[in-house]
Amino acid sequence: AVVSTQSTGTGTGDSMTILNRDSSSTIVELVALSDADVYRAGTLQNLVMREQSISSVGDTGFIKEKCENTLTMDMSLNLFTDINDVLDIIYLMPALQTIQLKGNVFTVRDVRGGRGPHPSIERIYLASSGLSWEELCSVASLFPNLRELYISGSSLQVENTPKDTFGKIEVLDLQFSNITSWSSLADLSSLPHLHT
Repeated sequence: AVVSTQSTGTGTGDSMTILNRDSSSTIVELVALSDADVYRAGTLQNLVMREQSISSVGDTGFIKEKCENTLTMDMSLNLFTDINDVLDIIYLMPALQTIQLKGNVFTVRDVRGGRGPHPSIERIYLASSGLSWEELCSVASLFPNLRELYISGSSLQVENTPKDTFGKIEVLDLQFSNITSWSSLADLSSLPHLHT
């Protein structure tokens, strides 16, 4: 799917058109605040695009213009396969604190270089994403203030946990993960802030 924006023509706000793989389209009205026009001021705080069959983002101008103050983005249960596409979106949103990506099964998992740290991300939901422990560590290393990582439903072999990557982690959800040995979790016991 490709995401684009257009005016609804109603004067009530903008809409987002999602072009699906089967050539159909879905129009999602983003807001209907004609008086306050808060959305146009770039203060969209929560962006929810869950279960919309999105596999990539076309024009990133919308994100740059409308989402610079967005705090939470939910792109769960879509069709993203390249983790870099999602990271490109995240880096366009400097205030983003929480990202939900559960149910996107990533097949391109090598994180491209050239990205500096994204300091505002505190919470990531990557349940059932297909990422290995090493790949999750690579993604997490981009977010120095990461406090919560939800990776339930993953087949993980937890080993070589980089303490600098998870130095601030407080919550690590491994529920329903296919962990075969308690000893593989020994590295996690040395994380200073981990409590859950």
